[in-house]
Amino acid sequence: MTSSKRKAKVYPSSSNGDRSAPRRLLVEAVGHFRAGRLEAAEARARAIPDGAPEAADALHLRGVIARQRRRPNDAVALLTRAIAINPDLALAHFNLGNALYDLGRRDEAGHAYARAAALAPDVAPVQSSHGSMLRATGDTDAAVAAFARAIAADPGYAPAHNGLGNARRDQGRIEDAVAAFEQAIAIEPDYAEALLNLAAALLDRDETGAALARIERAIALRPDLAPAHVNLGYARLDAGDVAAAARAFDDALALAPDLAEAHVGLGRIAYDRGRPDDAIAHFRRAIASRADFARPHAGIALAALAKGDAVVALDACDACLAVDPGNRYAIALKAVALGEAGEREDARALVDFDRLIARRRIATPPGFASLAAFNAALADAALNHPSLAHEPHDKATRNGRQTRELFIDPEGALAALRAEIETAVDAYLAAHPADPDHSWLAHPPRRWRLTAWATVLGSQGHQAAHIHPSGWLSGVYYVALPPVMSDASEESDHRAGWIVFGDPGAEAAHAATPETRLYRPEEGCMFLFPSYVYHHTLPFAAAEPRISIAFDVLPLDAV
Repeated sequence: MTSSKRKAKVYPSSSNGDRSAPRRLLVEAVGHFRAGRLEAAEARARAIPDGAPEAADALHLRGVIARQRRRPNDAVALLTRAIAINPDLALAHFNLGNALYDLGRRDEAGHAYARAAALAPDVAPVQSSHGSMLRATGDTDAAVAAFARAIAADPGYAPAHNGLGNARRDQGRIEDAVAAFEQAIAIEPDYAEALLNLAAALLDRDETGAALARIERAIALRPDLAPAHVNLGYARLDAGDVAAAARAFDDALALAPDLAEAHVGLGRIAYDRGRPDDAIAHFRRAIASRADFARPHAGIALAALAKGDAVVALDACDACLAVDPGNRYAIALKAVALGEAGEREDARALVDFDRLIARRRIATPPGFASLAAFNAALADAALNHPSLAHEPHDKATRNGRQTRELFIDPEGALAALRAEIETAVDAYLAAHPADPDHSWLAHPPRRWRLTAWATVLGSQGHQAAHIHPSGWLSGVYYVALPPVMSDASEESDHRAGWIVFGDPGAEAAHAATPETRLYRPEEGCMFLFPSYVYHHTLPFAAAEPRISIAFDVLPLDAV
């Protein structure tokens, strides 16, 4: 969903204390700027000589005007000159960050925002923009702290609450995110971007109707906001109203014909309707509009597999990886396409079960009398979690229940499990060093965080085939298993409830029989595997539930 990066108009302050000619010119320039008379403001600021005490403020104002006139390169040059004269001019660093961000120079923008934040700890727009940059680099905890400083400086600054909501949603703290977005809207009821972000958080809670109402309100406020129509399209898809979704994507393209996300939405609809050629056409339009967009390349690969064209699928996967090295969708589909092309050895190297899947049994964590007591505490935490819901609409759980994020300020057994998983991930990374010849191992995360959720399956419950595209490494820990699963052996044909790796199922069309590997779950045991590997579980018949906790290692490296 759309996120907001709103920038306040920030300009040098004026003073009536100095009546020299440069000071009068600066006061007049600021007055014209505030009245929207940019040409007059710029003319007054230009008339201030470089050697005057007001020179830095004049250059700063000219830089702000240049950015408003969509001349970001000029803005960068002017603001850099202002900072050279007065390195402690906090708002010049802030506006330099804005101009650099406009140019796509995000690392430099981040440094400028950080300097501004250090110089102006009590200026809300400065702290809020710094938070947005920290969030973009994956440093979510620091972003939350920056947004909190902005709110402390000015509780009525709505963009800071909106930014905090985005950061909280990144952390999986959906309730906190909803509260932050609602506060932003309470302050500024016509804040369309915050309404869209609130809708995204409500969709996380499976509240499709409430989300649609917020999106429609945003569109009523800003009918020309094309991304809002895109969001409406995806929300309509979640609600199962495909025709309305297509209309929303068409409305977005009527406003912005090159909006790649809308073409991707129409491509998805065409694919779901069994029209792979139309899907590919939409995905190609998305790529033509935005060359650095990885998703439509993966869409072409998926549609090409539906047509039985492994060559086009492989080309699309390679194109996706060229744009986004390590893209999990692309690696997953490439493994399928290699199998379809008869390149079994290459497919086997990409999905190397023996090399890449790790089984790990844990010891009893400190503070628990036994592993059984630890698992009993985990089962209690899962079964009583307030977010536990039956078959969430966008998840792979069938005939079962699933929670949202478990690792929000975890205590007791959940905190102990997180520590065990962190140890296991560290061991996995140490055992699997970077390998430049492997699409996935070539890009291990330097920084990462964990996200986890519980799944409670009833009789005939199972997980449909899926991957975890947001993760780099994924895993599952088995908490409680019905006795029927304990009776099976590796050699037995009775494999109810087992986990299967390598079969894309209905998620990607394939004619060749994929190579698979089956594993029997065991209480107190976890599996770790690449997030791009398709996996599903086999149904089982039992009165007792099958309880597991799945997790992803989410990369935090700069985007």
